[in-house]
Amino acid sequence: MRRSAVDESWAVDAELLLRMSTQSCLERLNEHRQQQTPLSGKSYVISGELFCPATPISGALYNAQRMEQLLANYWQGPSDELERIFAQCRENPKIFILDSSWFLNEI
Repeated sequence: MRRSAVDESWAVDAELLLRMSTQSCLERLNEHRQQQTPLSGKSYVISGELFCPATPISGALYNAQRMEQLLANYWQGPSDELERIFAQCRENPKIFILDSSWFLNEI
């Protein structure tokens, strides 16, 4: 920017140059900040799929898989107390439960 004479517009040009250089500096600083890796940030890296499934079906599948893992690891059959409660019933519900679970397994 070349000026042949110093006048009031010179101050406006100087202010414009100052704003442009400040804006450029801020943009470069912002680009530098965005280059951080996820592990260098202050938050944990957590899969979004765990908290916000992409679709209702994927959420249901995740829950079913998780339940299957829990049941496979911790379920060992009916307890003695549950067997005693079943024996006190007029009709033993154990047969109905076994038939229902077999039917669900076949689906």
